[in-house]
Amino acid sequence: MSIKITKLVLQNFRNFKEKKFTFLKNLVFFSGKNGVGKTNILEALSVFGKNPNLRGADFEEMIFLDYENNNKAKQFTIFCEIANHDLIEKIGISFDENKKKSIEINAESLNSKRLEELKNEMINFIWLTPKLELLLISGKYERRDYLDKIVSDIDLSHSKRVINYQKSLKERLLILQKPQNKNQEKWLEIVENKITELGVAIATARVDTVNFFNKAINSFESNFPKSKLEIVGDVEREIYNKSALQIEEFYKEKLQKNRDIDRENFKTNFGVHRSDFAAIFLDKNAPSSYSSTGEQKSIMIGITLARAKISSQYKNQPTILIFDEIISHLDEKKKFDLFDEIGKTNLQCFFSATSPNLISQEFLQKNLVEIIEI
Repeated sequence: MSIKITKLVLQNFRNFKEKKFTFLKNLVFFSGKNGVGKTNILEALSVFGKNPNLRGADFEEMIFLDYENNNKAKQFTIFCEIANHDLIEKIGISFDENKKKSIEINAESLNSKRLEELKNEMINFIWLTPKLELLLISGKYERRDYLDKIVSDIDLSHSKRVINYQKSLKERLLILQKPQNKNQEKWLEIVENKITELGVAIATARVDTVNFFNKAINSFESNFPKSKLEIVGDVEREIYNKSALQIEEFYKEKLQKNRDIDRENFKTNFGVHRSDFAAIFLDKNAPSSYSSTGEQKSIMIGITLARAKISSQYKNQPTILIFDEIISHLDEKKKFDLFDEIGKTNLQCFFSATSPNLISQEFLQKNLVEIIEI
C-alpha cells in the first residue's frame, strides 16, 4: 500500500495560530477563498519531505505573525502522522526565533548525522504549482532547477553533487579575485579539478535520467500529452561522443581558458550550471515552446504524473502528489482524467482550489474526494 499522511498539526505556522487536520482518503481537497492559507497548508506538508519545501522559503518566513498587533510568535511547530511507511510513523519539526531547528522522527530527536541517514527514507513530494505550470516558458534557471529535481527523483546523490558544485564555483570566483601567485595557482587548480569532476558527474546523471525518463513516460498510459525531454548543454552533449576522461580534459581546458573573463565578470561562463532542457510535444513532434499555453500546462501535468509514477513504481520511494490551484483552468474531461489517473496510481494527493465545484463531478458523486473547507 502507498504511504499516507493521516494527521497534520500546525502551531504558529504562517497564518495559522493552531490548526489540526485528519485525512481519511487518498484524494484530499482544500477549498477556500484566496488568502485563507490553502497553499500554506500544502507548504507545511512539503516541509516533511526530503527535498526543499514547496515555496523554497526560509523557515524564518514561516513563523506566525499577527499583522494587526505586529506580534511574531517565538517558534513554529508542525507534526504529522504517516501510515504504511516502513520506518517512519511520526515526524515533528520546530523552528524558533533563534534559528534553532529541531526534528523528531518516531519521537527520537535527530542530530544532523542521523537525519542524513534517514533523508532518503523521507517522503518524495512531487508538486505542480501555477508557477511551475509556466515552467516551459520561464527562464533557464527555473528549467535547469526543475531538471535537477527530476534527476534527484532517480539519483538520490544528485542534489548533494549540485550543492557541492555550486560551492566550488563560488570558491573559484573568490580565488580569481585575489592576487595570483604559486599558492593561489595550485589552489585554483585543485578547485577546478573538483568542479570538473562534479560537473561531469552531474551531466552524466542528467543524461542517464532523461534517457530513462523518456523510456518510462512512453510506457505509461496517460490522457495527458506525452513529451520527450532534451538537455541543452555543452557538457551534456559531449557525453554522447567522448569518454569521461576526455570530457574532464575538455572541461578543465575551458575553465583555464576562461579565467580572465570569469575574473572580470565575476561569473563562471562555462559549465553544467548553464545548461537548459526542453520538452518536445510528441503529438506535434515540436518543441513545447511552440505549443499553446493550455497545451504547455497539460504537458507539465503529464511530466508531473510521470515523475510520481517513476518515483513510486520504479524507485519504490514513498511518494505523495501536490496540485496547488491547478484544476481551475481544466475542462470537465481533463479534471476527470487527472483525478482518474491519480486514483489509479493509488498515491495520496493533496489539491487546493477556491471551490469544491471545480472537482470532477463524477468523483464528487462517488464520494472519492475528501473536501476540507479552510
